[in-house]
Formats: sequence, C-alpha cells, structure tokens
Amino acid sequence: RFILTTNELFEMEELPKTLGVLGLGAIGAEMAQALSRLGVDVVAAERGQSVAGLRDPAVADCANEIFAKEFTIWKGKTASIAAHNAGVELRSGDRVKPVDKVLVSLGRRPSLKSLQLENAGVKLDERGIPIYDLGTLQVIGHPIFIAGDADGQRPILHEAADDGRIAGFNSVAQRAKTFRRKTSLAIAFCEPNIALVGTGYEELPPGSLQGEVSFANQGRSKILGENRGLLRLYAEPRNGRLIGAEMVAPRGEHLAHHIAWLIQQAVSVDDALRLPFYHPTVEEGLRTALKSVRLGRAAK
Repeated sequence: RFILTTNELFEMEELPKTLGVLGLGAIGAEMAQALSRLGVDVVAAERGQSVAGLRDPAVADCANEIFAKEFTIWKGKTASIAAHNAGVELRSGDRVKPVDKVLVSLGRRPSLKSLQLENAGVKLDERGIPIYDLGTLQVIGHPIFIAGDADGQRPILHEAADDGRIAGFNSVAQRAKTFRRKTSLAIAFCEPNIALVGTGYEELPPGSLQGEVSFANQGRSKILGENRGLLRLYAEPRNGRLIGAEMVAPRGEHLAHHIAWLIQQAVSVDDALRLPFYHPTVEEGLRTALKSVRLGRAAK
C-alpha cells in the first residue's frame, strides 16, 4: 500500500525516505514539518494558496515562506497520484515527484449515510448532512439533535463538547434554546504556531480596522531564537472592538487564547491596551499589534 492515513503512518515500523502529503490543513502542515525534521524528504501539495487555512494574504505569504524552507510546497493545483515503479508518483500541474508513500490529509466527512435519515423525511444538504439550526443544533422539522463531528462544522474536541451540552440540554427541554457560541479558535501546532481567531479575513465587515506586528525584531522572540512570523488583528470600524486575528507566530497558541478571550468579552483596542503587558515577553508583540490597529498603520 502506498496511500497512508495519519494513524497508519504512526503504526509504521520504519519511516519512508520520501513522502508526498496531500493537503496542507492543520494536520498536513504539522505532519509535513515533523516528518521533514525527522529526515524524510517531504513534498506537500495544496490546491489552495496557503498553509493551515490562512486567508489573510500577508500572513499566508509569511507562513508559506517559513515552511518552504523546511519542505517542498506545491500550491494552487489539484494533485493526483499514479503508480510508479516500487512507489507512487505525485503530480500537481506540471510538477512531478516520485515518492515512497503518500499521506492523505484532506479532512474527514461525517459518516451518516448508514442512518438513512432521508427515510425519516430529514432534508440533507449536498454533503449528506441534515439541515439543522446552528444555534439550537436541532434538525429542522424533527425532534433530532446533531452534535460533534456529525454536524461537519468544527470537528474539534472542545467544540464537540459544547455541541453535546447544547444538544443534550435542548433534547430534554420543552422548547429548544438558541445558544451563543464561544469565539472560534483554530490552531495548528507546527513551529511557529498558526492560529485563526474569531472573524476570518474573508468575512471582515467593510472598513474594518487592521494592524499587525512582525516577530522578526520582537525582543523575546529574538532571545528565544524564534523571531519569525506575523500577527494581524482586526477590529470593528465603529467602536474599535476586536473581532478577529490570523497569525503565524512564536507561542501563537497562547496569543490566540488571549485574543479569543478579548473578543469573547467584547473588548476594544483601547481597553486592551490598558491591560498589563510584562517585559520581556512574546505577548508584548500583541501590544504592538494593538497599537498598530489604533494608529491605523502597520507596525514595523
């Protein structure tokens, strides 16, 4: 077998010398970098233009530049595979590379077909998922509730746990309640971390305030030898309330949580700048980005 899932890769007694990775989402990026650092010659094919779902062009370009120094990245074309001698050939546009194995990291789909929900009159979308209310998690027109990976929205453990609470509550309530969801977080545990928080770049309202900080010259990041990356912040144009962020950054998993908490509490840029920032820390980079939003220009 030349096609691997992540679980099958973990079970291998010996790593392949060359590996193709289909898809550079969070798992694909993490595995490609880890295996490259273990000495595997990795080429990763992504039909989009960015690593780990980044949408802000500046952050995506920064991440592509960082990770391209560790393994080969093919972007912008749908990849295909074909048998080749004792291995497999990875193709993307006019680019071709023979590899020993291919790791398929293209996400997963809810496995609902065996339930035959359509026989109960449940309307399904084009992916075979029931049409349901995002706030109550109730399948439209039926006393059925959907939660976790089955809903195809946020297939992450902490989100599934919240789904379970909402669906469980509403399934025994006389009337289903609409719940406000927590600020969204998506983190890829590569190095540096990649994170998306709150409102994404492509969903920003017109006139949104934006600011950034580069970690190339950020004090603590330089001390750590991790001075690479970019954080971009987004805020409401009317009141300066923080609404989102994208980053490829050292200690990004922590920065992402701080920003998510600020967004959840509807904190403005000015109010966030009144909070304490210890010196020297990576979090000082967040303060620089906040100042950049307030000044309406990109920080150098």
